Amino acid sequence: MTDSLQSGVRPVDGPEPSWLLGTRGNLIQFRRDPIAYMRRLHARHGDVAYFVRGRTGTVFAFGPRHNQQVLSNPALFHAMGMPLPGPARSAQQRVSFSLFNLNGQRHATIRRHIGAPFHKQAVEGYRDALVSATRGVMAAWSEGRCLDMAAEMKRLTIGVAGRILFGFGEDEARAIGGLVDRWLRVSTGASVRLLARDWPGTPYRRMLRLAEDIERSVLRQIRQRRAEGGQGADVLSLLLSAVDDEGRPVSDE
Repeated sequence: MTDSLQSGVRPVDGPEPSWLLGTRGNLIQFRRDPIAYMRRLHARHGDVAYFVRGRTGTVFAFGPRHNQQVLSNPALFHAMGMPLPGPARSAQQRVSFSLFNLNGQRHATIRRHIGAPFHKQAVEGYRDALVSATRGVMAAWSEGRCLDMAAEMKRLTIGVAGRILFGFGEDEARAIGGLVDRWLRVSTGASVRLLARDWPGTPYRRMLRLAEDIERSVLRQIRQRRAEGGQGADVLSLLLSAVDDEGRPVSDE
């Protein structure tokens, strides 16, 4: 019996690599249906399990106790973003930059910058936009109609995010929401990681171009809002009026 078993700590286990494609076969299974793959992991290997047995790079922690331990201990557990970061100084690198893949002092600094739009008083001001967007989606529903609720909720989320985050109209929110949706699907897909090359026709190149399209759209909104004085209750307007600890405005990036 090992020391870990004697101390009551169970060694981490996981599924065997795919017999034909190795760990890439497991990755394909996961990308095809992530929830089903994780449910199998949890059922067969417990609350903590390797993505693939023998591959120590990815471990799943299931349940509130483990999630609280991970999320409340940033000094030990560092966040990493799902999308590929892309080449240095690329739009992909800037678009994938977020609180979700920052750690330490940099995370704390950026969080202070964007905290104001999410204070209780500011969030209360989003109520009418939330109600309006929800009613707009539900207005198209009718009794007896079969709905794809995932698609309906995505449409609602895009509408809410467009209005509250950027102050977009419905058409504009749908356009940039579609861009972001396509970018997320490409940049988190298995194929973009299997061939991370900026070659014609590759998913990696499509990811980079989508990131450039998103950046152009957002920068256009930033320039327009700055020209208008940055007034408004949406998050973008509040960010444009924010300053850092030294009194400097938040950068476009």
